[in-house]
Amino acid sequence: MSDEVYDKLLKKSLSAAEMGMSNAFHCQSVNCTGWVEIDERVATFRCFICTKSNCVPCKAIHESLTCAEYQSRLREGECDVASKEELNVSQMA
Repeated sequence: MSDEVYDKLLKKSLSAAEMGMSNAFHCQSVNCTGWVEIDERVATFRCFICTKSNCVPCKAIHESLTCAEYQSRLREGECDVASKEELNVSQMA
């Protein structure tokens, strides 16, 4: 089996495993493949692949902001997807 076929099958099986779990949380970092199974008491987790700290309630990465600050900035940006993505990307730089 080629490395390319192996990688493709591995990604497919990991995706299927993630989709099959109701408490799975995928890292919000752009293009990161990291995900974890979370307990309802968990508010944040550090991705073991990209090492970014993910906020579970906000479903975002906002390491230098509190949840309230992050939510306020989203409201100021009219809470559209583009604003959220822009804020997430700026926080990862």
